[in-house]
This record gives sequence, C-alpha cells and structure tokens, in this order.
Amino acid sequence: MIKLPKIALPAYDVTIPSTGLKTKFRPMVVKDEKILLMAKESGQPNDIFKAVEQIVNNALLDDNINVKELTLFDIEYLFIKVRSVSVGSTVSITYVDDEDNKEYEFNVNLDEVIVKMPEKNDNIIELVKGQSGIKLKYPVADIYYSTVFENPESTPQELFDVLVEYCLDQYFDGDTVINFKDVEPVEILEFVNGLDVKTYGKIRDFIDHLPTVFYEIKYGKDKTLKLTSLTDFFSF
Repeated sequence: MIKLPKIALPAYDVTIPSTGLKTKFRPMVVKDEKILLMAKESGQPNDIFKAVEQIVNNALLDDNINVKELTLFDIEYLFIKVRSVSVGSTVSITYVDDEDNKEYEFNVNLDEVIVKMPEKNDNIIELVKGQSGIKLKYPVADIYYSTVFENPESTPQELFDVLVEYCLDQYFDGDTVINFKDVEPVEILEFVNGLDVKTYGKIRDFIDHLPTVFYEIKYGKDKTLKLTSLTDFFSF
C-alpha cells in the first residue's frame, strides 16, 4: 500500500501578548476548519470559543505552551493571526450606525490588529493598608470549561461571578499568602460576597479594563468604530 506524503506547512513567528514569549505557529488545516464549523452549528458562544482555543492549540508549534493557561485576549489574538495566514489578511465587516441607521461595509486588515493594554489597571487591592489585600490576574482561557460557562442557562450574574473568581490570584495578610486556585469555588463566592462595596467596585473596574484585541476604523466626518472582540471581526 502506497502512503501519501504529509504536506509540509510553513511556520510563522508570533509573540504571545500577555507574556512576551516568542513562538511559532502553522496555518489552519482542513480538520481545524471542521472543528470551527461544528461549533458554529451548535450556535453556542461557549462552543465557538472552545473551538477557537482548540484551533490555536493545534496551530502552535511549541508543545510546552498550555493554551488553557493563556489569557482570553491571548487566544483571540493568536486566532486572528492564524486566520490571517490561513485564509487571508483582509476580512469584510458590515456595521449599522446607531445614529444614522445606515449600513457601512469596511475591509479590516487582520495584520494590523493589536492587543490594547490598559493604561493603568492596578492588580493589587489593599484591604488593610500595608497589611492585607488581594492580587488580581487576567482570566485564562480555562474559564470556558467551567460548569457555569458551559451551561447556556447561566445568568449574567453567575457568569460574572465566575469571571471574578478567575481574576482572583492571591489573598495576602502579612506573611500569609493563599492562592485562590487552591480554594473551593463556593468558598471564593462567599469571600467575594463578604467584601465591602468599594473593594468589589475595584475588582469590577479591573475587569472592565481588561486587555482586548483592538482595531480602529474612522469613517464619515468624525466617526470611529472600535473592534474589540472576535465577534466584531468574524461572523460565527
């Protein structure tokens, strides 16, 4: 029996935004496209993100990188890079302006998409000045495997509670340090519910200013459209 050869694929350089780590990736192949098509058929945003994560995992050529430990914006940025070299760097999007109700069509150059980091997003929240506090982190892609995110009937508040949980890194009090990853989710929720409103507001502000993929379009006389998520770039 004659065996067909494996087609050699080109390798491209990329830098992971959250870590600055330089690595390489290959273009999408047919099996990757099938993964995305199956996810689109389900119609569930959670399934689509999992498919995106799987495609990124397949495309990365460094086996030492665990995609579930990458941030959400890492995954989105890497997928855009993979999509760009696989299908083409230009995508067309349609946008309906809220003010004039007109439909506009734009061509987006995926090679110009960046990750926009917040100018200031303090990840240390003091509870008792100079003594105790909470250290925050950017949520990782593994969040989409939580039971709450997998449940299409989860409420917005339940989803936000899980997002808060994934942003909590450490609690410290003097020399005592507790990693939230070692604490049961029910205890974390109880801890968060016991915080004062001001502290909780600081956590919410941190989440409101998480890094995002970013592309800006100027049109008309003085109008600007900002694309900040995968769904802004692609129709899933």
